[in-house]
Amino acid sequence: MKKRMLAVLLVVAICISMIPVALADDTSQVSIKKTNIQAEYAATLDGYGMVWINGEDDDSPYNVAIIDREGKIVIPFQWTTYTYHYSDGIFSLTPSNMSDIYLSENDDGSFTFHHPEYYSEDGTKLFIDLSSKVLFTGTEMNDGYAIIRDFNDDASFRNAVLIDRTGKMTILKPPSASDYYNLGIPQDGLVWMSVFSSDPPYSYMYTLYMDMNGTIQFMFDNYAYWYGFSEGLAAVQDRTTEKWGYIDKTGELAIPLEYDRTYDFNEFGLGYVVLDKKVGLIDKTGKLIIPCIYDTLQSSFSDDGICYA
Repeated sequence: MKKRMLAVLLVVAICISMIPVALADDTSQVSIKKTNIQAEYAATLDGYGMVWINGEDDDSPYNVAIIDREGKIVIPFQWTTYTYHYSDGIFSLTPSNMSDIYLSENDDGSFTFHHPEYYSEDGTKLFIDLSSKVLFTGTEMNDGYAIIRDFNDDASFRNAVLIDRTGKMTILKPPSASDYYNLGIPQDGLVWMSVFSSDPPYSYMYTLYMDMNGTIQFMFDNYAYWYGFSEGLAAVQDRTTEKWGYIDKTGELAIPLEYDRTYDFNEFGLGYVVLDKKVGLIDKTGKLIIPCIYDTLQSSFSDDGICYA
């Protein structure tokens, strides 16, 4: 599990006491000062450093801490199989590569709940009321919000709650409280909920998007796949043609369903699209900035205005 995580994170040091860690913020590269912290690995985390010492094998916990640019420990080392995420001034400690897995069943039929932890930038543990609960799970904080799932004593699902960085909670429910549902991660001010029948075979019925107050903005049942919003648009796949396009925040089709795959727009307002196994980039009006003629393509431009294929 940790090896898969390391493949995603940028590994920048073998021993922090020997070399500085380069940390990226919005405008420049900033280095952490040399420290006497002995660690096997280190990774950038949006202006902070995450450092850890592996356990004896891939399934054992590892000792992880957060340090700031001065090399000062912000969140002390602790043994865990989770990893840190950072967003909007909050560190979230959640299961690695398990963003959609909230609990797991043990061999004896009992359940293990994957409890997240949340910390401020000064290392203060947040949402203490949550920490006192036994039967809850949650996602990392994203765009200032996280999804908390509350369970009954028999491990049956009870509520989904949207929590913001101040600790304010909003219960998220489908129109019919008896129906089952899945939730996405809050993105760009909206969160999606897919709703299923409460009766076997628990058939899919529709998907809706809600704002951060739990108010339904729109719903649909004609898309097979959908994603969260980025730059005001969300990628969707038509259930019949299997083609991909984008909808806007009213649920209207903004970019036609004509691609084999579409992805989130980046901060430059560019979306990565696939057509006939070739990739290209479009802007938010649907105009092709780079035609779909390349086998591979970076989804953003470098500081000098170059996109590498």
